Amino acid sequence: MKEVINKIEYWRQLGKPIAIATNVKLERASLRPLGAKMVLTSTLDISGSVTGGFMKICPSVFKSL
Repeated sequence: MKEVINKIEYWRQLGKPIAIATNVKLERASLRPLGAKMVLTSTLDISGSVTGGFMKICPSVFKSL
């Protein structure tokens, strides 16, 4: 978690727009627990990880950045 927070601070200092994803619901077995976080920028810089299902909605997240 500290790594994700450090990256958020770093990317904000650089003026990069960011999105933060958080596991809030698990519908089946997952490698990542509830509350797991991932932060990403519009230039595909990523820190942390959430479930694989997040990658299905990534295109819409990038459009919002």
